[in-house]
Amino acid sequence: MRPRPARVLRAAEAISLVLAVLALGCGRADPDAPPPVQPLPPPAPIAAPPPPTPAAPVAQPTSPEPSGAPAATPETLERARVRFGRIDVRGGTSASTVRRVVRRHEGEIEGCYRRGLEVDGRVVGRLEARFDVEPGGAVRAVEIPPGPLGRVVEGCVAEAIQRWTFPGSGATEHVILPLVFSTR
Repeated sequence: MRPRPARVLRAAEAISLVLAVLALGCGRADPDAPPPVQPLPPPAPIAAPPPPTPAAPVAQPTSPEPSGAPAATPETLERARVRFGRIDVRGGTSASTVRRVVRRHEGEIEGCYRRGLEVDGRVVGRLEARFDVEPGGAVRAVEIPPGPLGRVVEGCVAEAIQRWTFPGSGATEHVILPLVFSTR
């Protein structure tokens, strides 16, 4: 048998020493002994409810959503259509320029209609969006009178129009955009 080099013996001795220390440090618990009891943290203080504040008047819906109305079927959602009526523009921009911008956002308007159909599958009708376009092209003051389409569609359309941008004309434009929603 050949003698082992000193380095191999030292490494083996070091490993044995580490294992021995670990075994002694860990100790062995008595398997029948119950686990030590940990003290519970103190309970959190109970906060008193805040005093009642005067309620702000709740806005009543101007066009209530039908309750219990059936949602649209996939076929109805597929047939959802939006048509644009004659656009009325008061200011320097032509109706064709406004129509071009509106057409770019047609998908947003149809998405609003589909959201309304998911609430009530029978929703059809017309709305007239009135808004101002600032001289730089940003939309402000979108107004949609309440109608048969309900708050879901009307609110969504107003929010969509508010995000649109038109070519700047240097003057404030007043736009009336009629929209017809149907499932035919």
